[in-house]
Amino acid sequence: MNYTIRKVRENEYNLLDDFIYEAIFIPEGVTPPPKSIINQPDLQVYIKDFGREKDDICFVAEAENKVVGAVWVRDMEDYGHIADGVPSFAISLYKEYRNYGIGTAMMKTMLAELKNRGYEKASLAVQKANYAVKMYKKVGFYVVDENYEEYIMVCDLKTDIVEYDNEYFPELVEFLEKCLPESGRALDIDGRHSFYKDIESNFKGFWCMFRNKKIIGAVAVHELSESDCELKSLYLLEKYHCRGYGRKLLDTAIGFAKKYGYKKMYLDSLSTSTRAVALYRKNGFVDTEKYNDSVRSDVFMVLNLKGE
Repeated sequence: MNYTIRKVRENEYNLLDDFIYEAIFIPEGVTPPPKSIINQPDLQVYIKDFGREKDDICFVAEAENKVVGAVWVRDMEDYGHIADGVPSFAISLYKEYRNYGIGTAMMKTMLAELKNRGYEKASLAVQKANYAVKMYKKVGFYVVDENYEEYIMVCDLKTDIVEYDNEYFPELVEFLEKCLPESGRALDIDGRHSFYKDIESNFKGFWCMFRNKKIIGAVAVHELSESDCELKSLYLLEKYHCRGYGRKLLDTAIGFAKKYGYKKMYLDSLSTSTRAVALYRKNGFVDTEKYNDSVRSDVFMVLNLKGE
């Protein structure tokens, strides 16, 4: 489906009345509430006098010559509020336009805007049964709190994934010296890990995740053949686990591999790295036969990049 994402116009603010109603999660089999429910104070906080404050930001999705969705934020005391200065999200899309990637595109557009404006975090609240939870995690939100019905989720906007440059080498070594021991390994930069001294020759692609000018994660792609590649060096400091960062690094490598036309992506790992193995399985990797001469690895997996 063809659609565009653009900033809302002032004469369209009234559309948020419709979209806040559409945003109400209604479990299957439950009768929808009357539209007058949006007049309740806990919903008015999302839309009343929208546009007056600097933190009031909204993008809309336009398809078939009409506005079909909206994503907006404001610094407000809503369910997802975690601190002053942290904007809370609302997002809504008419039912017939769901499952086309429009919601994800709107979220990514807003997150990029918030990052450009210098915000450090964004938050939201979502019903645990809501299908959108998976989408929020995909774009970088992670759970920080919960009650019986809802998750409170946060996205950290201070991280960047950038292609490796030789000037990053001292920071990379410092990162690996901290990260490898967390999984029972030690950096041997002049021995078995000397390939990090020549990233360009040993990897098809290599990326570093920065936070506050420090490397907190890394991932790489190594070419095995014209059709096959290998996931390498997916590392993340333990303190940043369970925030969706590992997924972001993995997505970066997979996206690169698909772009360059590889058909399969292999990896080897340790069965003791339970979080990593779970991440790989969740993202489509399946067990395969040993494909290299590693003496340490006991898990071997492959991802079909063509989706066949």
